[in-house]
Amino acid sequence: MTTGSYSAAAQKHNCSQPTVTFQIHQLEEYLGIQLFEKIGRHNYPTDQARTLLPKVIGLLDNLAQIDKFKEVRRDLKGEIYIGICDGVFSYRLPHLFKRFNFLAPNVNIITHCDTAASLISQINKGELDLALTFNRGNYPASASTYPLKVMKLSLIVNSQTKIGKNAFMFPNQRIDHPFIVSNLNSGPAKFFLKFLKEFCIETKGMIQLNNVESVKHFILSDFGFTYTLEHNFDSEIKSGALKVLPTALGQASIGLILMKNRNKVESPSVSLLSQLIIEELSNPKEEFKDFYTKTLLKYQLPLRKNRS
Repeated sequence: MTTGSYSAAAQKHNCSQPTVTFQIHQLEEYLGIQLFEKIGRHNYPTDQARTLLPKVIGLLDNLAQIDKFKEVRRDLKGEIYIGICDGVFSYRLPHLFKRFNFLAPNVNIITHCDTAASLISQINKGELDLALTFNRGNYPASASTYPLKVMKLSLIVNSQTKIGKNAFMFPNQRIDHPFIVSNLNSGPAKFFLKFLKEFCIETKGMIQLNNVESVKHFILSDFGFTYTLEHNFDSEIKSGALKVLPTALGQASIGLILMKNRNKVESPSVSLLSQLIIEELSNPKEEFKDFYTKTLLKYQLPLRKNRS
């Protein structure tokens, strides 16, 4: 697109014209769209190609920044303080931190697990360099946020549980099992408790544990139910040990964001970790239009008076 022809592109990158043509065709096949159309003796970019170009430039810029950090990684030292909401990609973080440790072996990572509200406060005070947290709106002016992923919330039980399939679909129900949660002050927990109150659904008490893994062990023991990020239970659901029950909440979701303090001087090591987080945890196919509104839980709570 920038050189105007396949032959000019090939000359610029010191390769043959068939090589460029092949690569373009491979990209078109991968994307499932046409990037160029031939009119007369010339190839012209399609509207889809023009739409895609800024995204490609962004990806190349990110790669260039990472390459730049690779050159100085031996000089990177110090500590990074990062706050993480419990259950956020626990299975992805080891790979992420392993990559960072390879690029910056002299930088120490110190993590702190807390609720979204607390992490926002700590970012605002400059106590954390980064935070992986959930969108809850009303950010202070000092907060800089980057949307990463829309994540599904689900009600999860043991596959052998005696809880009825539609127990959470209608009002005025009595559930003879406790609500198990890692933190009653978390956004998803408060959201689900509001739903239970609105629909007059009673449970056999509540139990707060220390982390998502503890919650998982309880549910696998067929004791109670939980409402949380479904991805944390993917393997157990696929194996058939656990299952998802429908609720009147429908397909509720929550937005994962990367947050920083825009007034705090960012070190090269923090910039590097930020780039790796975006590369590792974001979904390039995600539609981020109205992300901060659509993923606010308060807008996803159905009212009982609107249900028949």
